[in-house]
Amino acid sequence: MTSDTIILHGIPTKVYSVNTVIVGTGAAGYNAAKQLWDMGQKDIAILTEKADAGTSRNVSADKQAYYKISICGWEMDSPGKMAKNLSAGGSMDGDVALVEAAMSGQAFYNLTESGVPFPRNQYGEYIGYRSDYDSAKRGTSAGPVTSRLITERLEEEVWKRKIPILDGHQVIQLLTDSDGKAVIGLLALNLNQVREYHQRFVLFSCTNIVYATGGPGGLYRSAAYPASQLSSLGIALEAGALGAGLTEFQYGICAADFPHMITGAYHQAIPRYISTNEDGYEEREFLSDYLEDPRLLVNTIFAKGTQWPFDAKKTRKGGTSILDLLLYHEIVVKGRRVFLDYTRNPSGAGVHLDFSLLDKEAYLFLQRSDALLELPYQRLSKLNQPVMELLLDQEINLRQDPMEITLAVAHHNGGLAVNTWWESNLRHLFPIGEVAGTHGIYVPVGASLNAGQVGGYRAAAYITANYTAPPMRADLFVQQVSGAVSGRIQMAETFVEKLQKRRWTHEKGNIRSRVQAIGERMDFAGGLLRRQDRIQQALQEARDELRNVTDTLIPMSMREMGLCYKVYDLLICQIAVLSAMEDYLEQGGKSRGACLVYDAQGGLASDKLPDRFRFGLSDATLQGQVQELQYQAENSQCRCTWRSAVPIPKDENWFETGWRDFRHGKQK
Repeated sequence: MTSDTIILHGIPTKVYSVNTVIVGTGAAGYNAAKQLWDMGQKDIAILTEKADAGTSRNVSADKQAYYKISICGWEMDSPGKMAKNLSAGGSMDGDVALVEAAMSGQAFYNLTESGVPFPRNQYGEYIGYRSDYDSAKRGTSAGPVTSRLITERLEEEVWKRKIPILDGHQVIQLLTDSDGKAVIGLLALNLNQVREYHQRFVLFSCTNIVYATGGPGGLYRSAAYPASQLSSLGIALEAGALGAGLTEFQYGICAADFPHMITGAYHQAIPRYISTNEDGYEEREFLSDYLEDPRLLVNTIFAKGTQWPFDAKKTRKGGTSILDLLLYHEIVVKGRRVFLDYTRNPSGAGVHLDFSLLDKEAYLFLQRSDALLELPYQRLSKLNQPVMELLLDQEINLRQDPMEITLAVAHHNGGLAVNTWWESNLRHLFPIGEVAGTHGIYVPVGASLNAGQVGGYRAAAYITANYTAPPMRADLFVQQVSGAVSGRIQMAETFVEKLQKRRWTHEKGNIRSRVQAIGERMDFAGGLLRRQDRIQQALQEARDELRNVTDTLIPMSMREMGLCYKVYDLLICQIAVLSAMEDYLEQGGKSRGACLVYDAQGGLASDKLPDRFRFGLSDATLQGQVQELQYQAENSQCRCTWRSAVPIPKDENWFETGWRDFRHGKQK
């Protein structure tokens, strides 16, 4: 990597020239950097807003899952079988699913060799368990903070290789060639120097961008993302990258006070669900109002442990997603607070829990786990002592106090469209991790961590085989992108002018409240319950807001300049996602995956729920198709198209011809 200082719009501007920029310091980004280096491409640099921020490092669960091909026991597994499980939810390309399956072993062993403590038995087998939508015990875990451990170990690998990390740099624009067909660089805001106009912006001339920026955590107010995780999806769509599967998210039960998913053992311990008024009084158990049979109640709670994400199909006939709907009804409709209480058993289940109420599977699970104990906190402690310790760090002692929970968005299955090498339709742009839209309506828990690792491998392999040319010369690069970046630079100048004016008018700042309002609008229109009229209303509001964004944002301080650009990104992201949802409904789409679409003629998951919960399930018509979206920056309109999902390839895998193709480099 080299650097020059070149005059841009009258401002001396630093320009870095490097073959590949990796944007993001999460599990996916660090792995991509490691693989690029190890494959021979050492002209790389990592760009990040804040190295210790992001989702991978700052989210947790009871035992955070990692999904890979089964490598333990006597059950037969294969890449084809795993690909079938990955794509069974629908609207996922089978060729991508096969790559994720085939590469999962290599990606997993890379993590174990880097020091991630996945458990193994005395014979060296990495033990696993069957997660939701899984058929072969492919799930494994290093505990409540698996993704943090992965990130930290891969970060150490990057440090060992002395790969440069430019911390405090926020990407605010992806720059393309004159045809708009390929990326050639990016514009970043130097968050460490926002007060200095001649150091505020940094340009990167690069041959490739590995885009590992994570999901749009700021899109929803009710979201289980760290506060630092807002969005970088919008500016990629603005640059011309296609979106894929943007309608599909994962909702689930999460802690109310920090980004922590209430999965697995939390429900297998069979706690009480209680609700209170806003002040924490008027405590009552509410599940028994809907699940009157104690046997149904305790088994539904238990089964929720391995069926964490909300799934519209599982809301009827004893399905576990009824819990999500009842939680939503209690919090959003009634305005109450909901807690899990581990000091007492659910009403009707006995003071010491009547284990005869449990289905055979639930009973055997607790028996084999040595957890046939009297109280929920005792069972949870036996099932997962590390998560009890994690909660103590958050000043939550389940032996004494209930834990407040909510329903939140925790993952985006959609994102930017990629091929089997994780390259976007914008050539030389490689979205990996959550920002890549590789998954469909639902996937096994833990599949996203595997996909992020595999994506890094594939991007690195393709870059080192095909895209090793040096970047455009700095002076020519600045000459080409000067016009494109002028609008983004003007946004900063307007920001400064408004800040100076505010010192005289004492006008109240509104940038943080705007982020909150964007999230609340998405909760209302594009959350768990969706209605076409709400989506259309929210879409128009977002377009109006984007049109006037620079005129209406009022900063409190220079430190909010980066947040100003995030509002811009979030609005584009919101317009794209709402447009995708609107198009889905116009195609006749109904409830599926993580959304319940209102249908006045539909049924109810419980006859005790109000009519707003009426819905009809989607048929298979759109399940075999992938929705792609093109954002049009000139008018903030979106064009949606549908194509058939690629089936899982069934290659003959004849060794002699495969070996010959490999020797000739045809696999790349």
